[in-house]
Amino acid sequence: MGYLIENYECERTFLAGLGWSWSALEPLLRSLGIHPHCCWALIEVDMNDLVPSVKGDVDLLIGRIAFKNPDRFENRLKEHITSLNSLPPNTLMQFMASDNLVADLLAGEGELIWPPQPDYLAGIEVKCSRLSIDVNPLTTPISIDDMKSTKASPQKKRKIRLEIEKLMSLGCDRVALLDLIANPPADGLNMEAWHNASVIASKTESAMGEVLSNRLPPDCTAGHWVYSVGAVAGGDETVRGSGLPQQYREAQPVGRPSTSDAERTDLNGAITNILSRVTPPNFLPAVYMNCRVCKRIHHARSENCPLTIKRFSITPPLE
Repeated sequence: MGYLIENYECERTFLAGLGWSWSALEPLLRSLGIHPHCCWALIEVDMNDLVPSVKGDVDLLIGRIAFKNPDRFENRLKEHITSLNSLPPNTLMQFMASDNLVADLLAGEGELIWPPQPDYLAGIEVKCSRLSIDVNPLTTPISIDDMKSTKASPQKKRKIRLEIEKLMSLGCDRVALLDLIANPPADGLNMEAWHNASVIASKTESAMGEVLSNRLPPDCTAGHWVYSVGAVAGGDETVRGSGLPQQYREAQPVGRPSTSDAERTDLNGAITNILSRVTPPNFLPAVYMNCRVCKRIHHARSENCPLTIKRFSITPPLE
């Protein structure tokens, strides 16, 4: 898939890799009221398929999932925890996320309500800036002048704000802007590569500080997160990335007038229609993408799409 910094369509590259790097969004998703594992998501879904009067696409539309029999989930969870507690101390299995594993087991047994009820929706708009390739980030200071695609102009800033407003008018319960920063891959001896990647990511986020602080207006209810993605030589960020998104502003509930109830009903119907046409998931999270290569909506880990095939050839850091 390549490093984010190597792709001019950085946002789309990041979204295409979310099938394998979904866990990186965990703090952001929790802040939006979404369980990061027990959820469904549509990537780059066409807004026109959701609300005919709106143009563009939604980078990430996410909702909650539920089980046909909640009591069965609780019982299986208790059984699983009991079985883990019976294992010898320090056994690796004891450190597995019990609720996530049980959720996957029940999903594989067809216990999910599918299509899910879209009674709670979170929308995320993704933007990406990058460090100039002419800069050595470990040996020189980094300033805003060294950053590319900052979207700092009044026109770009206004466009971002309009896209956030569009997500709100679509009918989402909570909305967030995710600012990505793409960094060059770092190398080094053993764990030094990961340390260097973190140093570079911290430098570029600091350089973007003033621009990021003015992304959204003060009275906006959208959340704002920044993810300066550390890259490590030997494999793209989906397998050798570092860092996590940082919260700059907490998302608040999107207020909507009661007259929008009909529009939300139509939106829920459109989402249900889309998800009813995809293969129900055998594991969670249920992440699907509107693929521009296959011209269809398929699972984000599809083995039949060249855009989402995982590359497992990993080169170790320099020794």
